[in-house]
Amino acid sequence: MAKQRGPAQRGARRLLFALVPALLLFGGAELALRALGIAPVTRAEQQATATFYEGAYVHRRDQEARPWFVVEGDTARSNPRLVPRGFHDQRFPAVPPPGEHRLFALGGSTTQGAPYEDRTRGFSQLVEQRLGTGWRVVNAGVAGLDSTRFPELAKEAQDLGTEGILVYSGNNEISGRLIDGCLDPVQLGVAAAIDRWRSLRVAKVALERLRPPAPLSRAQLVQNQDDCMAAHVDRALAGWTPTDGPHRQDPLAVETRAVFRASLEAVVATGLPVTLAVPPVHLLPPPVAPRLPPGLDRATAEAIDRAWRGAARSGGAAVPADLDRLLAAAPTHAGLRWARGRRDLHDPALRDRAVEDLHRAVDWDHRGTRITRPLQAVIREVCAAHDNARCVELAPAFAAAARGPVPGAGLFVDHCHPTWERGTPLIAAAFVDALAGD
Repeated sequence: MAKQRGPAQRGARRLLFALVPALLLFGGAELALRALGIAPVTRAEQQATATFYEGAYVHRRDQEARPWFVVEGDTARSNPRLVPRGFHDQRFPAVPPPGEHRLFALGGSTTQGAPYEDRTRGFSQLVEQRLGTGWRVVNAGVAGLDSTRFPELAKEAQDLGTEGILVYSGNNEISGRLIDGCLDPVQLGVAAAIDRWRSLRVAKVALERLRPPAPLSRAQLVQNQDDCMAAHVDRALAGWTPTDGPHRQDPLAVETRAVFRASLEAVVATGLPVTLAVPPVHLLPPPVAPRLPPGLDRATAEAIDRAWRGAARSGGAAVPADLDRLLAAAPTHAGLRWARGRRDLHDPALRDRAVEDLHRAVDWDHRGTRITRPLQAVIREVCAAHDNARCVELAPAFAAAARGPVPGAGLFVDHCHPTWERGTPLIAAAFVDALAGD
């Protein structure tokens, strides 16, 4: 005879079966929302991986307010929600008044004017001044921005009556691909949702959303960002073996170049006159994160790590005696290339090889924040393919103004940003000369 359940047991069973559809519904909704990129991670998780260090723009661009400019009556202005994120607060007539020639400058922190953005509008301010009365150059530069948002910025510029677009870009392309890769909403959303269900953290996550996460220190933010980018490099290059050569040909590098080209092509496709700067490369700073080729024994790998780090700490002054031997074992190691380049740069007999080494150090930096030669080539190819696009070569002007074998102190304030006194005027002059040729 079957055992009869009491009222309490029957009630618990009904409650359990009533909850199952609700749990499945909410779980499916969470997966769907996250797959669509809506709040792909909790605020705490986003802060721990997606936030750039203090003073820089949050690179999770598709989570930011849109549009970049808003129209209020007869006036256009920068979206106030974006101003604290590294966007200049600008106001101008929504429709250009008679006699006004309007240009928009697109780019990252150099266009924005970093590190002087609190008191200048970068080269766009100088271009406007040098063109004279009747010209307005709207600064649409955002610190940390790569080219993937240029198409929408160009469309807004077109709607706001611009006569042409100036573009200075290329330094953020590698880091942009890495940040996007390690913050992919589908990948992270599904993985996070599955992890929460497996670990029964659904209730904890729901409560976490009701209160702000504890703030992280600048050091923690930087470390989390670096860890995130390094992990994406490892995933993207798993199973790939580098071969010696001037440029990277790994899937990540090829994808970065393709995305950069597509973004620039979309700007040119507006039909507006587009002036593309080919940024100069600051060759003297060390690479961000050189990558060891696979297959090295532990002793050699440790020796390479010590060699390049020691050279970097000394600014290239302390180079081990066995540097050439180590470089023969790891010819694609950006740090060793940089160390040899810095060692030989002031030797006239070795200068050409030293400059090539320094370029390879930039080109082979898998987490670099400087434009590479292949990315420079993409800019030139876009210009060559379109009648409404022209290139402004900046390397010759910077080389002529250099106080040493390659441009350095006095022209750059850090790894890529030009100095206000000497570097920025060279960029502005090149743009003005190109515009004067119309």
